[in-house]
Amino acid sequence: MEIRMTADEVRFLRRKVATGRYDTEAEVVHEALRLLEANEATLDAKLARLRNAVAAGIADADAGRFVDTSPERVLDRARQRIRELEA
Repeated sequence: MEIRMTADEVRFLRRKVATGRYDTEAEVVHEALRLLEANEATLDAKLARLRNAVAAGIADADAGRFVDTSPERVLDRARQRIRELEA
């Protein structure tokens, strides 16, 4: 496999090897890919939880389990709650 990198990316790889933490530039790339994979898995899990929460909210609304309100009333309740917490 051949990978093209910018001059800045090459300098970054070389600096990481120069620290002694990695023996080769390939080790730096391997670690970067491992971290990317872990980050993607975390994002996928968060997205799945969000989708489930949205689906549950839609199901509740479809079943009539909701409170009919306005944005102003929501803000008023939030402001009241903040005042209570600050007291």
